[in-house]
Amino acid sequence: MMRWIYAGGATLKGSSHTQNDDAIFHSENGPIDRNGFLALICDGVSSVPNGGWAARTARDSFKDLFSKAVDIESDFFIDGLIQINEHIRGMPRKKGACTLSLLWVKANIGHLISVGDSQVAVLRKKKLTFYTPNRNQGGGLSSFVGMKGDIKSHLYERIFEIQDEDLLLLMSDGVSEIVESNDFFYIWKHCYEDPQLCAERLVQLAQYSGSTDDNSAIVLHYKSEGF
Repeated sequence: MMRWIYAGGATLKGSSHTQNDDAIFHSENGPIDRNGFLALICDGVSSVPNGGWAARTARDSFKDLFSKAVDIESDFFIDGLIQINEHIRGMPRKKGACTLSLLWVKANIGHLISVGDSQVAVLRKKKLTFYTPNRNQGGGLSSFVGMKGDIKSHLYERIFEIQDEDLLLLMSDGVSEIVESNDFFYIWKHCYEDPQLCAERLVQLAQYSGSTDDNSAIVLHYKSEGF
């Protein structure tokens, strides 16, 4: 069984911000190799001076760890997040914090790790299902990268099976508060099933709909083919 992911990501500065404090990353399009496929979105906390720095630091640290790793297991990302949290927290002059949602796909299994309110959802057969807790369920900003104490106890983890033709969506809260099932499915079908174009349209929709926050989205299209 050959499994593929086609991906696209986009981010736009919010009108209420002087700079874009979001940071995103996804692996290259193509077949999923033995280390899997990684996507993550980091949303810098705007109420601290260096939220954008924290988001970029978390993203770049995970990119570096992932590029050098061999035979990855899910604990790899938790251990990495603990190290990154300690690094950001240990830079008092920076005073940075960010939320983070990370999705690692290995074969047909999704491994989700989330801190804060950046959302992950799956569109399957026209139905959009959120796989991360919303702000009312304990996400919010009581949990973030750069926090004091044991960040591991604040992580949300989920493992789930991915099906052929699933669409996986990672998004900052500015986008997740706007996008609904019908919106996402409509945009997807009118973007020629192009994940990059779809991500760009999603962040544009959030801005046009009144979001003044930084808006970011990553769209993953999962396909499997039997041989």
